[in-house]
Amino acid sequence: MTDVAWRHFAWQVPDTWEMLLFSRDQESGQCVFADRYMHRLEFNWQRAERAPDFARMLADCRNSLTGEPAVTAVCDIEVAGWRGLAVSTAAGGSSRFGRYFAGERCLVELVFVWPERRDLSLEADVLASVRETPRDEAGRRHWRAFGLDVRVPEELALQSCRALPGRAEMVFRDAKGRREERFQRLGLVPQWLRGTVAEWLNAQIPAAVTNRSCGSETRGRHERALIRGDGAGAGVARLLGHRQPWQAAAWICPEDGRLYSWITIGRAGAAGHPGQLSCCAAAERTPP
Repeated sequence: MTDVAWRHFAWQVPDTWEMLLFSRDQESGQCVFADRYMHRLEFNWQRAERAPDFARMLADCRNSLTGEPAVTAVCDIEVAGWRGLAVSTAAGGSSRFGRYFAGERCLVELVFVWPERRDLSLEADVLASVRETPRDEAGRRHWRAFGLDVRVPEELALQSCRALPGRAEMVFRDAKGRREERFQRLGLVPQWLRGTVAEWLNAQIPAAVTNRSCGSETRGRHERALIRGDGAGAGVARLLGHRQPWQAAAWICPEDGRLYSWITIGRAGAAGHPGQLSCCAAAERTPP
């Protein structure tokens, strides 16, 4: 099973299911997973100040589904503390579940699509894995998808996410646009890397970043290139011409052969801790 962490929730999906679509909106959104053949799972969220009337909600949903021509049966189900409906059709079926999480004040709905018969064991495993992800001791939130495993200061929101063959990138920024953190995971390194990791990292930093201090550190078998400097700020700070500190790190993980990089622009927030990027279980998160 593969671990996923998104929108302050964590859960597991089969290794053959990949995230196909995602939302950045904290109030309402979804993540959609598919295998190589079809859409398999929706993870939906909606912020709500209180738990809904589940009995009424399920009754409304049941009545709506019962009227669809393709539906042959609808029945109430409860699995691992989740209440929902199992829907049968001639082509297969689906099961949908809802649960309210008081900590996040959020209603979560999972919709499974079953091409043949319903897999009760897999369904229960996925539902049982769903949990809220509280702040860690440094006030960071956990995000994990597309091979990236990061912990980000809570005041930073997901600004963008790109997942392409051989490349995954997440960018987080605060509401005022004064601070930004960028995380990357790059594959096929021998095919494109020319020179050292330190040289590559230096080329990622704009020429306007001055007072550069380059260094390195070794943790186990992980050799990391490090850069510090001063340059244009992120977002609004850039437009106003404010200069901010830059920090960056990059390394090739000996476990999977991919190149990981982390860049932060701006000063640390109230907690004073930057984000963290983890490449494998054998390495500590970087930066410290």
